Amino acid sequence: MKNYARYELNLSNSEGFLMNYGAERYNELVYEFFDYLERSEEDYFYFTLTAFTKDEKCVTLCNVTKDFGPISKKNLMNMVVSFNMYSAPENNAIFDGVISKCGNSYVLKVTEQCRQMQLDIGDMVRVKMERIHTADSKDNIQRLFYRKDTKPVNKEHIYVDQPEYLDKFLKDYRVKGVVSLRGIELDHMMDCVIDHEFAVRTEDGNVILVSIPYEKEGKEEYARAFADTHGLEYDYINEYSWYHRGDTKLVIFWLKGVELKKQA
Repeated sequence: MKNYARYELNLSNSEGFLMNYGAERYNELVYEFFDYLERSEEDYFYFTLTAFTKDEKCVTLCNVTKDFGPISKKNLMNMVVSFNMYSAPENNAIFDGVISKCGNSYVLKVTEQCRQMQLDIGDMVRVKMERIHTADSKDNIQRLFYRKDTKPVNKEHIYVDQPEYLDKFLKDYRVKGVVSLRGIELDHMMDCVIDHEFAVRTEDGNVILVSIPYEKEGKEEYARAFADTHGLEYDYINEYSWYHRGDTKLVIFWLKGVELKKQA
């Protein structure tokens, strides 16, 4: 991208103007803009990106108006980054990483980011660490399926009026115990298929989210949408329905790519 004297970015949503950022360096503009997006609860935006030459001639680099938008937050971030100059190294990088352990030390691998930014040993950088997949995250549901702490099944904490069918489910799916849903934010208003839910862990260590919605809310398109959103598989197993049998659907969800093994 041509090196301009300064840049401006205007952001709005369906309700109107949100913010305006300006900077002489494009990397600085991106840094401030991404900081805003990280804190914003909005998911879709309209935006205009303009550049100015030294003689103040305005050049529109991108204009996502209501005729062409809105654009999602993720795609917006990718688009803004794509306008950066290819000839110069990045001055900042935003990425997700997993803390690992090396001996007695905690390690966060940043090799690829250092290559992209052309950093060398001794270069000074600023690091901002922020926990993701917390209780207030937009999507923290998938972390449920990696939980290992298991407690015995307590039927008093489960919606059940025909326990013999629950017992059959627990036996056939080789359930070892229940897994806590603490901190997992399930939106019952938006995810209609989630109701009377709890989670279990099998003898193989696989976690299953169990839901018993009523007929109207238990439509397959709702289950498919929930599974696709969170990277899950789903299935109806109505022969086990143990709560308001005949009026509800029994739906289970588990991690995509995982094979659930049933009792032979």
